[in-house]
Parts: sequence; C-alpha cells; structure tokens
Amino acid sequence: MPVRPLAPLILLAGASLAVPAPALAEQEGGAAKVAGRKAGRPGPTVAAPSQYLRGTLKSGGAAPLGAGTPRTAPGPAGRAPGVVVRRRGVASRGIFEPSDSTGSAGPGAYVEFTNERVAVARKRDLRMLRRRGFDAFLGSPGGNVADPQIQWDEQGGRWLYAAIRSKGETGYLEYGWSQTADPGDLRRGWCHFTVRTGSNEPDYPKLGHSDRYLVVGANVFKGGDFKTAALYVARKPVPGERGCRSGRVAVFGTPKQPLTTADGDPAFTPEPVNLTERSGAGYVVAADDPFVSRNELGHQLMIWHVIERAGRTVLVQNGNVAVPDYRVSPDVPQRGSSSRLDSASFAAALTQAVGRSDPAAGGRMAIWTQHTVRSGKRSAVRWYELLPGGRRPRQTGIVRLPGRYVFNGAVSPAGDGTGAALVYNSGSAQALPDVRVQRRSGAMALGRMGGEQVVARSTGARTGCSPSCSWGDYAAASPDPRDLSLVWGSSQIQGRRRADNGPQWVTVNFAISTGPGAAIGGLGARSPAAS
Repeated sequence: MPVRPLAPLILLAGASLAVPAPALAEQEGGAAKVAGRKAGRPGPTVAAPSQYLRGTLKSGGAAPLGAGTPRTAPGPAGRAPGVVVRRRGVASRGIFEPSDSTGSAGPGAYVEFTNERVAVARKRDLRMLRRRGFDAFLGSPGGNVADPQIQWDEQGGRWLYAAIRSKGETGYLEYGWSQTADPGDLRRGWCHFTVRTGSNEPDYPKLGHSDRYLVVGANVFKGGDFKTAALYVARKPVPGERGCRSGRVAVFGTPKQPLTTADGDPAFTPEPVNLTERSGAGYVVAADDPFVSRNELGHQLMIWHVIERAGRTVLVQNGNVAVPDYRVSPDVPQRGSSSRLDSASFAAALTQAVGRSDPAAGGRMAIWTQHTVRSGKRSAVRWYELLPGGRRPRQTGIVRLPGRYVFNGAVSPAGDGTGAALVYNSGSAQALPDVRVQRRSGAMALGRMGGEQVVARSTGARTGCSPSCSWGDYAAASPDPRDLSLVWGSSQIQGRRRADNGPQWVTVNFAISTGPGAAIGGLGARSPAAS
C-alpha cells in the first residue's frame, strides 16, 4: 500500500495524538474479557461501563432542554427558504487543533461537541446555556480525547455520542448516551462506556444508529500502520430505560480478518448512517480509497447493513455503488498565509451520512452522504443520495465555485425526505475561509442544489503549519426531528490570529429552511440572527 500522510487529529502542547484499532475490549484497569471469540474472527467483545461519571439523572434546578416539544401548527407560508437562525458556537481556548465541530438538534435543544468542549444550546435562538470540557465530560480531565460525534436518536428519545481517547500507548473507544431526552446535565445525566483497544487503536470514529444499535466505524492503526477498518456495534437501551447498562459490543474487522468491500478490497473509513426514523437495519457506507486504486482513482461506494439474526449481530453486504471517478483533493491556500489547509485528511473519505425515507423514491430508505474530491486544480464537494441495493446513486451532485476551493462538506435530507441542505467551507489564495450552504427542494431536478448563502466568514488565517494546517475531519448536518423543512448544521471558521500562534478556530451553528414548514419554538418566523 502506498504511504499516505496522516494529518494529526489533535494537537496538545505541540505534539500530535497518534490514533490507530480494535481487537479486544476490556474494562479499564481489568483483565481482558472476550467471550466465545475465535482468534482473528470478528465477533462480540465486552464493553464495560466506564469507572467514572456513573450515576442517575438529577435535575440541577434548570428546566429540561430536551423535553419533547410538540409538533406545532404549520408556520407562516411565507417563510423564505435559507438560513433562518445562526449563532457563534464553541470557540478555541488555544489548546486543541482542529475543532472537529459536530452537532445535532433534538426536540428542544441543540448539542455541539468539539475537541475541547461540549455545549448545550436553546434551539430557537442557539443561545448556549451549558457547557463543559470534553475531557471532563468523558471523565478524563487533562486526557487526550478527540474526534467527537453527537447525534439525536429519534427512535430512542435520547442523545448518542462517540469519541476516542488515549493514555500512553493504550487506545480507547468511548461511546454513550443521555439517560433522557434532556441533554443538559453534563455531569450526571449521561451514561459513558469504554472499549479498551490496546495498541490497536480506533482512529477517526464515525457514529450512526438504528432502532436497535449504536454503530461506530473507525480505521485501525498499530504503530502508525493501517491494519483494517472496523465497525463496533453496541445495543442501545430501550426507549424510556434509565441507568447505565451496555452489553457486548460486536466488532467487525480485525487485523487478522480485515473488513472488505464486495470486491474484496480493504474497506477504509466506514461511515455508519444516522438514521432519523425507524429502521430495523443499521446502515454503513464507505468510499473506495483512491490511494490503493489504479491511477489513484476511486470509482465506488460500498454499503453494508447491520441486523440481528437468530440472536446474533450480523453484518451483511449490500454491495458496491458505481459513482463518477474521484481523486484526493489538493490542500487549500489562504489569503495572508503561506500555510495551506488540509482539505482531505483521509483520502476522499465520506465524512458523514444521514438516512431517511424518500417519498419521491417510493418511500425507500435513502442515504445522503458526501466527500471532498479534486476538481481540476481545486477541490469540490460531491454529494449523493443512495438507495441500498441500488448499483448507482439515485442522484449525485457536485459543488464547485469559480476561483475557490470547496471542502469539509456535510449533507442531510430534511424531514420531508425530499428537501436537503449541504454545508461546506470555501477558500482561496485571495479569500479567508468561510462557511456556506446550499439547499434543494423536491421540486428541483435531481442532482441540483441552489440558493447559496454565506453563513460566516473567517477573520484570520492559520499560519505556521507544516505540511498543512488541520482544518477539521468533518462538519455536521442533520434534519430537525419536528420541523420537516429544517436542516441543522455546524462548521468551523478561523478567528483572529493569536499572539502565540495557537489554535484560533471558532464554530458556527445554524438552521437552514429548505421550504415552508412547521414553526418550531418560534423558529419559523425568525429572520437570520447575528452570528
């Protein structure tokens, strides 16, 4: 396999946190516990509740943030499509780079995770009400934690998360959930679980879920060498269940038996799907790695699904989907800096995926996903709507801008299943990076997005990086669980240059209306707020 440069995922005191994959899971501080597993064969391992931050939900005196806001009457028919609310999110404290901002909207709250902090905002105006250090939230103050993922679980009525942590030479996969729909108690209101992976470390984790399962995809490294992609599948609590219990975690993909595509090629950067309505199967997608293909061209996406069969967790191949050829994108220049931004840390990998049934596709489950690819001498974001079992996308589109590089995208359908919105950054040698959005309605031709808007602009350039500046491994996009026309997003811009040249990112959270829809919490009548 050709050697690929791996961008540092997180910087602490000037050093990069190496993150490599999975083999055994064991309770922190205890002996390995692997039940009924044959050497080198994917199968169940044991995830243990973390020995920290256990407890029951306590009120803390504040009104619940996630208490099920009822669906309201339709809002004003004249609500214009586009950005309807936006506000600055978490800002860097000068410790970690990049932000890896990700977020999700529930019935009454918006929750944002970054490499530095967890924040809970009131949804109607995105005003932050509670926040906590990400390391403290995981119960590892001062620890090396990175790559957060957060999702609202509509099927279970709670929030789900995943992340990675390292301590010395030992790696850990972290995952868990809120005990109720209220995410606000960041000390006692969440359940935290740890899978110890030893010297095989799970890198670049991605989160998805179905009715039954929480699914994390990761790349497995050992000593800096890629070994396999892997999927970790944990059973979710049943709706309404309190307390912190988790059973076995099924692991698919080990160094001895790597995860492969339908062609037998090694899978890379698997992306579990955030399913926003009921589904007995949990889906996973991945793009072919161009670096291991002839002429460094990728031309397929792969789909799997996870189901329970005869009491066992089973991974089933749906097969490959043929897509237009793609290459790894170039780094992005910045105005006022000789340093470039890393636009594709992981070889044109898919960076998030959202699933919802599409009435225009006969009500079939559709998976929306995207990646950053080369377009001429610049970068662009290509997006897809996939139907599991199909051999070609239902639709595909690409966003490229004259004179600009487009990168760090996130796409999501709206709750109606036909509208959608795309979040992305753009930049060039003549412009600082910004955050932009485009949207589509079901009335538009397949493969089309439009109505571009600039959500926020950087006020400074990143400097002093070599070979390039880490920008972020993903942005976020997901549908509102109540308003069928809203898509929520999180992304990153750069703040003013710090005296110590440390990380200076700022995140922005926002909601995009794809068309007239239900007003939720007064949002439907709002004009864009100041960022």
